[in-house]
Amino acid sequence: ITILLFYVNIKLPHTYILHYTVLCKQIKEIQQIKIYKVNRRATNIKNKKLKQII
Repeated sequence: ITILLFYVNIKLPHTYILHYTVLCKQIKEIQQIKIYKVNRRATNIKNKKLKQII
């Protein structure tokens, strides 16, 4: 999951990075769910790339 988080942080805007990082630090058990939610909000191209990695 750490590699996926790194990829998401690079591809998504800074607002997503800050909000998403705080969520992961506070709720480690729901990392996969948060990844899915952030993935859903990404653009279609980014969404496809993230799905391929997942």
